Amino acid sequence: MPDGDRGRRGFQRLSKGRHTASSRISSGAQPGACPNDAATRPPAPGARPELRANAGWTRLAPAGVRPGDRRNRARRRLRWAIALAVVVLAGAAAGLVIGLRDGSPDPALTATAANQTPKGAAELAWSEAILTKLGDPLTAANIVSMGYWMQNEAGSPPSGIVGANNPINVSQPGYGGTPIRSEGHGYYLYSYPTPRDGVDATVTYLNRPSYAGIRAALKAGTGLSSSSLAAEFSTYSGGGYDSVPDNWGASRGKPQA
Repeated sequence: MPDGDRGRRGFQRLSKGRHTASSRISSGAQPGACPNDAATRPPAPGARPELRANAGWTRLAPAGVRPGDRRNRARRRLRWAIALAVVVLAGAAAGLVIGLRDGSPDPALTATAANQTPKGAAELAWSEAILTKLGDPLTAANIVSMGYWMQNEAGSPPSGIVGANNPINVSQPGYGGTPIRSEGHGYYLYSYPTPRDGVDATVTYLNRPSYAGIRAALKAGTGLSSSSLAAEFSTYSGGGYDSVPDNWGASRGKPQA
């Protein structure tokens, strides 16, 4: 190649380099930036430019990746997370409904201590929990009758005694129960460790053959005021009362319903 041509081409490369540098400076690029920076690198075949938020420069996306793909993936992940949360919440709600339908006691049921009879809203909650576990309707007659039954049993030593988490004073062994007084003929009054244990023990006791009439009345939703239940209540209380409410139970006021 003639020396003159070599010199002219060298001059052209030098001029082009100066022009490129001045263009970068005038366009806001940092002095000394490499000509192969992403801002000047030619795009690869099939690639599309993507905005680089942290510097405001153009970055080349890999071939086959469209602009916004990352945002779309993030949106899809968010939608999946929301859908999963909805499923979890729906499952929890369904579990609560199923639990109530299959007779599980109310998880918010208030515990009662020995010689403590629930009152007001707590009495209402216990009535509903026992009826629900029995599978009986929550009619006003049923709820009021269960409240009066608790009030019949209410008392304190020496005239009366009530087991912990045992508001109608059943004598059912098991369920973690602790006998606190002999009722005679091998029966004991029990305290139970938790409200759930107390409800389960109460339902097991009421399912004995001796109380078929009581169960039938509750199943019908008519409450326990019928005089036809006198014999069963006398058996239940050991002769202490034959109606719900009796005079003592009625004197403590009408239960909530």
